[in-house]
Amino acid sequence: MYYSNKLDILMDIFGTENIKVEKECLTVNDKIYSIIDDVIILLDPAQYPESLSKRIKVNKSNIPTVDMEFAI
Repeated sequence: MYYSNKLDILMDIFGTENIKVEKECLTVNDKIYSIIDDVIILLDPAQYPESLSKRIKVNKSNIPTVDMEFAI
């Protein structure tokens, strides 16, 4: 796992010691972030590009929409 030895850096970045690194996700406090190809996905699921939604099998129809624009 790429992030397993980077726990101290992640704690600094997220400002908490309550972090758990797993193979496919990072849990910070109670928030779960997917990890795809060693990249932590910090986007809200409503903002996932279609290609990412398909890859991690997210059904966007069940996610409330976000009115903010974002770059892909």
